[in-house]
Formats: sequence, C-alpha cells, structure tokens
Amino acid sequence: MSGDRTRRSRTGIALTAAAVAIVSAAIVSVQALPSQGTPAAPRADDRLTGELAFQTLFPGGSGWFIAGDTREGQGFVEALWSPTEAGLPTGSTWTVPAEGATGVISPAEDPGRCLQMHDPAMILVACDGSDAQRYSWDTVPNGRGLRNADTRTFLGTASNGYDDSLQGSIGAFYAGAIDTARLSGGTPPTGGGIDPVGIGVPATVAPGEPVDVAFGMTTTAAVGVLHRSSVTVTAPAGLSFRPGTASLAGSVRSDAAAPWTVEPALTVSGSLSADGTTFQGTISDTGTQLRLPKGAELRWSAPLVAGATTPAGTVDMRFTISGTTD
Repeated sequence: MSGDRTRRSRTGIALTAAAVAIVSAAIVSVQALPSQGTPAAPRADDRLTGELAFQTLFPGGSGWFIAGDTREGQGFVEALWSPTEAGLPTGSTWTVPAEGATGVISPAEDPGRCLQMHDPAMILVACDGSDAQRYSWDTVPNGRGLRNADTRTFLGTASNGYDDSLQGSIGAFYAGAIDTARLSGGTPPTGGGIDPVGIGVPATVAPGEPVDVAFGMTTTAAVGVLHRSSVTVTAPAGLSFRPGTASLAGSVRSDAAAPWTVEPALTVSGSLSADGTTFQGTISDTGTQLRLPKGAELRWSAPLVAGATTPAGTVDMRFTISGTTD
C-alpha cells in the first residue's frame, strides 16, 4: 500500500479495568476484580474475496503487481507489473483468509486448488490442507502481506519492474504489501481483538518500599500491531507511584500457561501527575516486533508506594488502555 491508496483496517480498542487493594495493618494487598461484562467475541474465521494487488520494494525502487491468470499447464500465476497502482490491469479474483485467521489462497472460481509455496515460485495445486498451503496476515515494510505457515515467506515476486510470476520472499525486498481495499468480506474483531475486561495480579505493598503491581489485558483474536496506545493508571487512595517514574515495563506471554517474557516494544513512556498518584503515557507502534495470537496476555508493572499513615480499608487501582490495532 502507498500514497492515497493506503487503507488499514484499524478497529479502536477501549479497555478500562480495576484492581482491588485491601489495606490491613498498613499492608496493601492487590487483587483483580471479578470479571465484569461480557468478554469480546472471538474473531470469526472468515474469508476475503477480491483481486490480489500488491506493492513490492526492490533495490532502487518499487512497483505494483496484480495476480493474473495461471500459466497453462505449469501452475505458475502471473504477476503483472505497473509503476503505479492506477496502471494495473484487471486481475483474477481470489479468496484469502481474513485478518486474524489462517487459511488457503484460492481462485474464487476454483476453490479446490490452492496456492502453494514451491521455493521460490508459488504454484496452484490441488488443496491438501498442508502448511505449505496455509497463510496468515503479517507486517511487511510497507504494509500488510500474506505469509506462508511452512516457509514463512510472503506472497510477492522477484521482479525489479517487469511482468513475472508470484513468488515467495522472506526479506524486506519483494514481499507484497497487499491493497486490502480490493478485498471484501470478513468480520473485524470486536474491540480490536482485545478483551474489554482487564486483568490484575495479586501483590503486597509494605509502607516505604515500592512494589510493582501488575495490570494488563488479554487478546480475543490475533493482533498484528498496537498503534500508539495511551495508558493511564491511577494509584489507589493512600498510595502513590515511586517518585520519578517515567516508564512502565511490559511483558507478554502467548497463553495463560506460558512463561512471561519482558517485551521492550510494550514499554509505556510517560510522566507522573504533580501529586504522584496518576501515571499517563503511551506505547509507540509495536510494528514488526510483536505478534499476538488469540489468548495472549499482556501486562505492565506499576511501582506503588504505601505511606506510613495509609489507612486500612479497600481501595482501587484503576487503569485505562486505548488505541488501535491491525
């Protein structure tokens, strides 16, 4: 995608949740609130239909291609070239997996045949359900492309500015950034693929010593990129953030049973309010550094301090995360 033709499907996400802090004898225990509301529905495994028009970068330039006819008796698919998208001829009609799903790429008029990686060319053969015929959406340098589950190569072509055939590419050059505006159908994930009910992690905060209190969210569909998300965290009554807090570290795990891994792309950079009780910051676009499957968990650590006179009782740490996803 490039110029005025660039269109991305970005569904806004808005997540608000709270953790409960129970103060007893100046010890603050933080626990997650029970789930509230109905979790976002998982994304349907839908199909998109339309022309496969894509832009590639190659040494010294870029160009546009569109998947055309199959070369008779060979199975190779034409990749017809133009210096601009407006100059592309009419292409064949294809069906592909929707964003967040994994599936085959097939001619709309012949769903029994599937596009298969055949290093380096891509050929049409009888569908057999193998990973060599399965694709999902992923990020390429200039947009979104379809990546093969077996070879990890993207749909593209090796052309430097002429008609060729569809081929796989694994690097920055020749991978196809597909114009998704030419594809229709599919169901966008509810809430951008993020569960609207946040999560909190039990912790204990003693007076005077900062303790990291974790909060976060869960994906309900595969998420490719988080775009400049804003984060606001408010300390429970009687507590404050560690003085000078300018960032919150982020971690991720693929599912509830997997180990946590610190993820620099999730770092929240920001600042404290004058009274030290509210932190506001942003997460820059995660780009190619992060790919989140359905059911992945993300969390951040907020360093909280309890005062010597913090009263006993029940207080809340509330947070809001908002932004867009691809």
